[in-house]
Amino acid sequence: MEEEQNLGKGNEDAIEPSSVNQKIDILENQIHLINSKLHEPDKKSWFSKNASLLLSVIALIISVGFSIYGIQKEIQKETEEEEKLQNLSKAQKASKIEELTIKLTDLAEKNTKLASENPNVNVNILSVLLNYQRLIYINEIIELEEQIDEDFPPDIYALIANELKVDGQFEKALRFYRKELESAKSANSKVVAYRDLGQIFRIRETPIFNSDSSSFYRKLSIQYSDSIYGDQRAIFKGYSYQLWAADELYFDNSKLGFQLIDSARQEYMKLPDNNNAKNYNLRMLSQMLEYEERKELFKVLFKLTGEWRSAKNSGIDSKLHFFQNGSSWVCNMEIYENSIITFNLVGSMISISDNHITFSLQGMKKMNLNEYNDRKGASSTLRLTKYKDRDDLLTATFNELNEETKSFIIVKD
Repeated sequence: MEEEQNLGKGNEDAIEPSSVNQKIDILENQIHLINSKLHEPDKKSWFSKNASLLLSVIALIISVGFSIYGIQKEIQKETEEEEKLQNLSKAQKASKIEELTIKLTDLAEKNTKLASENPNVNVNILSVLLNYQRLIYINEIIELEEQIDEDFPPDIYALIANELKVDGQFEKALRFYRKELESAKSANSKVVAYRDLGQIFRIRETPIFNSDSSSFYRKLSIQYSDSIYGDQRAIFKGYSYQLWAADELYFDNSKLGFQLIDSARQEYMKLPDNNNAKNYNLRMLSQMLEYEERKELFKVLFKLTGEWRSAKNSGIDSKLHFFQNGSSWVCNMEIYENSIITFNLVGSMISISDNHITFSLQGMKKMNLNEYNDRKGASSTLRLTKYKDRDDLLTATFNELNEETKSFIIVKD
């Protein structure tokens, strides 16, 4: 009985050990103890009665032992892999980072190529998969970068920061933009780093939004451009103005945006006429202005509905009514002489181009004030332009066929 209790006690103790080796040692001791019982003559009767139970116990013990052994080998394998990664030399880690950055920059091209070569593929699913791969590359680069106690080229930090910014991790992106600045040695790279910091601080509704910090770094990017020699000085300085202007226009600060566009143009005009950067960037500035003008015209359309009239002393007496008919904009225009209608026109909008909204109008013109029914058909165009920064004023240009063009201001009633 005492031995049976010892055997039971051994089983209880097997539950508690904390290490895998201890568990294996205990199992071996239990098997050894059972074998010793089998060889004792006075106990054979008890073991013979419980032979099936003992075989089950032994099988269970062996199974548990192999399971523990498998777990131990798996832990050992993971530990070896981790040690292998940690034992990579700095040169190997740096090479791995370079490899990952190349893969990261190739992802966008890969996305476009796969979509074009496989028209039946679900673009949304493909985008999700490639975005997942992008995040894997970023995290691997960050992990390796933190293991190397030395600076990388600023382009590496900028690449990581840009990807984090796209992913909405603004605070983490800011940390890598600061690293970009710290590792920037040349005037060129410092200008780029200042630009990046100026842009990320300008993003509204983020934890790091700070317009003062944004302006501070943008001004530094312009100042440091003066340290660059040759044509590159005008290119870098002009582009710093241009990026700043784009952000201001995006956030509806048109006045400052236009001033910055003028400054950028002045820098680009310093370049030789055959300079490709000059011609390209001047075209970009023109497109920015055209887009902004159209954006302003869309604001005009938003408030166009309703009654308008020509301003006093404008040289013409007219009333205009603008309204939407389905997806079309319609204008009804009446022109007066001595408070009597002499011209009644109606038509629809035909274009929005440059900074103009144009209507084509058709109607009747009274030829004789004494005979109301004496009228003649008329065809004309009405062109509207935003008047300065006013929402309640427009410049109207009225052009009747074979007649002198008339320009005047209209005001909303």
